[in-house]
Amino acid sequence: MVQIGGQHFGLEYLIPLALERLRADPLGGGLILSGRFTGRCPPAASRFWRNHSEVRNEAAEIVERAFASLPTLEEIDRRAALGVLAEAQDRFKKAEATA
Repeated sequence: MVQIGGQHFGLEYLIPLALERLRADPLGGGLILSGRFTGRCPPAASRFWRNHSEVRNEAAEIVERAFASLPTLEEIDRRAALGVLAEAQDRFKKAEATA
């Protein structure tokens, strides 16, 4: 992602790539655990989620699948993933409410 004058570019390319990976593995082989997906996206991502409802809905479904996968994780990873997933879920709900 590139930032120019406070604007972020590339989310429309990067997020679909991340979703492609997450469709097969909702926990993303560490993508979720490291917080590099939805929970820790820059503020510009909020605009992206508001303006791209189809992508947001798909991401929200993947987050739900990831929640269902939490019991397969070790306790420390489960706690870390729970925080990131809850943050992502909250971000999607806020984006939907303000869309």
